[in-house]
Amino acid sequence: MELLVVIAIIGVLVALLLPAVQAAREAARRTQCSNNIKQLGLAVHNFHDTLNALPPSHTGVNGDLRYGTIFVVLLPFMEQQNLYDQFDLSVKWDVAPNPATAALPGAAVKGFKCPSRRAGTQTSDDQPQVGATGDYAVCSVASGNFQWQHQGPSILFGALIGGERYDGNKRWKGRLTFASITDGLSNTTLMGEKHVVAKDLNKGGNQGGSADGNIYISDQTAWYECHTVRNNDHPFILGKGPQDTVPTERYKMFGSWHPAVCQFLMGDGAVRVIQNNVDRTTLRNLGDRQDGNTVE
Repeated sequence: MELLVVIAIIGVLVALLLPAVQAAREAARRTQCSNNIKQLGLAVHNFHDTLNALPPSHTGVNGDLRYGTIFVVLLPFMEQQNLYDQFDLSVKWDVAPNPATAALPGAAVKGFKCPSRRAGTQTSDDQPQVGATGDYAVCSVASGNFQWQHQGPSILFGALIGGERYDGNKRWKGRLTFASITDGLSNTTLMGEKHVVAKDLNKGGNQGGSADGNIYISDQTAWYECHTVRNNDHPFILGKGPQDTVPTERYKMFGSWHPAVCQFLMGDGAVRVIQNNVDRTTLRNLGDRQDGNTVE
């Protein structure tokens, strides 16, 4: 009888402790995710310090921005020079060796992944978008189609927009600087956690309703830009977790797998935690570098 009582007590204690343990583990994962975003912020600032311009969200020449994304451009500023050197910046991103490089195990950089969502080396699984996945995206707001990053600063109001190459084929420069962010660096989002539904995890190409990957390849004529650029003015605002299959264009949303919140990188390099119940106007104002609206 006493043994049964002891077993029952142990069962109760385990039931009480398990949620606390899970909460502690999630807190640690969210902290690691926040650190990943912070490192992206440092890379953006290092890029700006080096080239006197913000990094381009997508890269190209003569208005054709199918030459890669910000996650390639930032590699040298995240101690990933060797990986950066394996891409060929003189050709488009569906031309060798770029697709093969993007699909390498080493291309799945840990700092691009939220530990609450995935662990280990993971790639998207559908042609032509096979390659590294990632959980962060550039914040975009626009008077036209937000994802067409070849458009100019008069249409794209985010801080990070598409840019042209210079210095031969080897270097890229954005069209904006920190001085372009007239709302203030601490009031403007640069990047955030992108919404990915659990059933879309590691789905690339036309198979991923949440546009999970490849994060290195872009196509300005399709929605592949949403692998790396999301809309701060989405009608459903923020995704509410791994099962939130909203009815309209979930691949254009921000959102995390952290309970009730989503984390964003601000222009000053800080990481800001935003509640999932934020209103649409506030989120849009945060993504607009120059609207003049005050954000509390």
